[in-house]
Amino acid sequence: MKPGTTWRKRHSVARQAYSGLLMLLKPVYVMRLWWRGRAEPLYRHAIAERLGDYRGEPWSGGLWVHAVSLGETRAAAALIDALRVQRPALRLLLTHSTATGRQAGRALMCEGDLQAWLPYDTPGVVQRFFARFRPAVGVLMETEVWPNLLHAAQAAGVPMVLANARLSARSQRKGQRLSAVMDPAVDSLALVLAQTEGDAERLRQSGASRFLGQEAN
Repeated sequence: MKPGTTWRKRHSVARQAYSGLLMLLKPVYVMRLWWRGRAEPLYRHAIAERLGDYRGEPWSGGLWVHAVSLGETRAAAALIDALRVQRPALRLLLTHSTATGRQAGRALMCEGDLQAWLPYDTPGVVQRFFARFRPAVGVLMETEVWPNLLHAAQAAGVPMVLANARLSARSQRKGQRLSAVMDPAVDSLALVLAQTEGDAERLRQSGASRFLGQEAN
């Protein structure tokens, strides 16, 4: 059943409020990156990418994997290696949010692949991300659910997968306070691959409806 007008309006207003708050916090976000760059200089590398300024020619048709930090990048390595065996000509876009993730991700690069920072989750920034990159499919590792990013992916026709997904009971309780903005983002996922049945159940309760195998709708 398709969501009704009231449901769509409620969630649209919630996402607009969320976006407005992030816009106000953008200077704080940039200052925090610069501050962290004192100890880890890579945080100061290509900060403009995080604000949607991606240089170079348009890139399209490949696989986009987002691995926020070191642990997610290590988990993504097995997936990427397996896909390269199946598709030797695979072109990869690998994004990160942390310096440790980006540094570790360098070892996964092959000729024709790209590495970039994940964009800040405001509407204009994520739209510029998809204007620069047009992946055939996107994979978010573990818990990376960003409302505006997923909304823009849906608008751009890019199916998104949440792989190795996990959601603790504590995180679920926190997410329930933001359900008006988070539930549509989770529901927009084309496929969810959960770590455990417990994670899968909590993700279902949070709006996910498309799981692999017998759990798929």
